[in-house]
Amino acid sequence: MLKEGNTWWSNIGNVVEDIRRLIVDLVVSRVLFQPWCGNGVAHALAQFGLTEGTIFVWEDVAPPWLELSLARDMELG
Repeated sequence: MLKEGNTWWSNIGNVVEDIRRLIVDLVVSRVLFQPWCGNGVAHALAQFGLTEGTIFVWEDVAPPWLELSLARDMELG
């Protein structure tokens, strides 16, 4: 899918195109498959972004509301 030259005009197509650009722009990058069951942190962050509507900076230590998702994902990782 990423190697094809097709441009999708859907929400997923925009995400795929952003990923393709990042892969090209980053000096060192690796794309790994993560099963849905180990994707709790990404889901929690997406939900937070949708509901909060504020700027949030996460430096070094995870916020308390994310710790459980981090622990679960690391067990599955």
